[in-house]
Amino acid sequence: MRKFFNVIKPFIFTLGVTLLFTACDMETRPVEFQELPETAQQMIKAKFPDKQVILCTKDDDILWPDYEVTFEDGTKLELNHKGELIEIDSKYN
Repeated sequence: MRKFFNVIKPFIFTLGVTLLFTACDMETRPVEFQELPETAQQMIKAKFPDKQVILCTKDDDILWPDYEVTFEDGTKLELNHKGELIEIDSKYN
């Protein structure tokens, strides 16, 4: 019986940590454009000068927040906590 508990302990620990991180997954909330990391603001102004930003959101994860920027035409940018581009989602890709 003791051998069984020694074998199962890592699985129980992993399950507990997974549940903790899932339960602590914070919320997504709207933020102002000025609240985005400076790197993101500069990139958006340089690469998308003709697009109008209609929504910026911040996903407060446990370790680092992620950001999402939505333009008027429906294009969405996903950015990491440093403001670096992760993904572009648009009707053309």
